[in-house]
Amino acid sequence: MNLASWLAANARLRPNDPALLVGRRVVADYAHFAACVSSLAGWLTLNLALRPGDRIGLLIANVHEYLVSLYACWEAGIVPAPVNAKLHPREIAWILADAGCKAVLAKTELG
Repeated sequence: MNLASWLAANARLRPNDPALLVGRRVVADYAHFAACVSSLAGWLTLNLALRPGDRIGLLIANVHEYLVSLYACWEAGIVPAPVNAKLHPREIAWILADAGCKAVLAKTELG
């Protein structure tokens, strides 16, 4: 089972229910969450030419964009390789190379 199918089903069944929250603030309902995921999945395959089975590094702190990125990978059949954003750049580079990542998604303000 592809976990992205869970999101698609929830987007159909309860599109207006809260899906992503930051604290108590709703940042996306299921319809919006699913649309963002599909958009990013398409971008990854069209613009980065990633194919099912390709690996991509996820260098994103604990924010809602991480979930969008993770589900987009699953929807596109791309293998996510999560990397702790607090690691030293040499450690990050080693992990990405060892995992055979063809690309990296990063959130710039990792702090």
